[in-house]
Amino acid sequence: MKLWCVGFNEFEKLAKRNGWHLEVPSNIAIISINNGKDAGTDAEYHICEDDVNVLNLNFDDVDPMALGLSDDTETYTYENGYAKGTFTTIEFFTNDMAKRAVKFIEDIIENNKLDGVDFYIHCSAGISRSQAFVKYIKNVYDFMDWETNPNNPCLHPNGFVFQKLMQAYRSR
Repeated sequence: MKLWCVGFNEFEKLAKRNGWHLEVPSNIAIISINNGKDAGTDAEYHICEDDVNVLNLNFDDVDPMALGLSDDTETYTYENGYAKGTFTTIEFFTNDMAKRAVKFIEDIIENNKLDGVDFYIHCSAGISRSQAFVKYIKNVYDFMDWETNPNNPCLHPNGFVFQKLMQAYRSR
């Protein structure tokens, strides 16, 4: 089974080539991670609509603790230093998002354990947030034989996102 982590551009090509933007096959699970609302992207960044095998999440690639905030902070707004009077809001990966993601992954694996399922996970670059999900799945479901993307090894997973996923898993 594939546990594929890619950036948005590569995922968009893959999804359109396979027709997933129209209908996602039941043996494919997609986790699509978009930036927060102030990042200048819109809903079209999610190629596939939410469905039983598609999870769309919106959060920025920022750890609130790196900004001196508590780990349960949901958003943070600051004034742009280059354009006084303009503000940007950062959206963090929340406990609720982590719980939704853990349940989504559990349901997908439970419903497909006889036939297997391929996970395709993307964020903007496929380097940090999506790799945290790959690391989580590999750690929790280590008894499964996962084939990961050799062109994008899981070298830089977002530690904050990974820890949130693990906390949600332990508390379920």
